[in-house]
Amino acid sequence: MPTDGEKRNIYIVFQMEITLYISNQCAVCKRVKDKLESLTEEEPGLLLAVKNIDEIKDIKSFIVPALFLDNKLYSYGDVNIEKLKSFIYKKS
Repeated sequence: MPTDGEKRNIYIVFQMEITLYISNQCAVCKRVKDKLESLTEEEPGLLLAVKNIDEIKDIKSFIVPALFLDNKLYSYGDVNIEKLKSFIYKKS
């Protein structure tokens, strides 16, 4: 067991796909994208895909930002990162 002065390596092995739908004219989308990019840099098991609805031909109407975790809707609008982390760690 490590002493107080020693570092412990803790590895959490999980993987989750995060998909964020955004639009070019959406200020909140940029903020959420920046938050999620920071989060995915901290957690290598989180895989972020950002999809711009302005570039998807078949979408006529969509609420953005929209956040999906493993292809299931998690939220619309701004994201509370602490609540998101809590949700992710409960699922893993």
